[in-house]
Amino acid sequence: MRILLIIFDGLADRPAPELDGKTPLEAAHTPNLDRLAAEGVNGLLHPKSPGYPLGSPLALHLMFGYLEAEFPDRGPLLATARGIEIPPGDITLAARFASVEAQPDGRLRLIQRFVRGREDE
Repeated sequence: MRILLIIFDGLADRPAPELDGKTPLEAAHTPNLDRLAAEGVNGLLHPKSPGYPLGSPLALHLMFGYLEAEFPDRGPLLATARGIEIPPGDITLAARFASVEAQPDGRLRLIQRFVRGREDE
């Protein structure tokens, strides 16, 4: 038996007024996804518990059967993925920069969470 596991990580979104209250996925034309859904087996997994939001790395870690206590966190994962050695005793952190824009009602709108390929700047 062959199995193809597709994880749509980050696919969820919020309804948007400009899309008549639909999410971007609900409003999109998705014939290929529709066919996969119709012919495959679908499910929803709560890696920790329903309603408990997790970041992608921890959620995937738990989904594949690892214990939460064994999760190294994002910093070491990202450093290892980039080939950066972490000497014993060092602490590795992950950070993202964001741009914000002031809205007329005084709130701030997140414009940009991160830019890929600018790690050297």
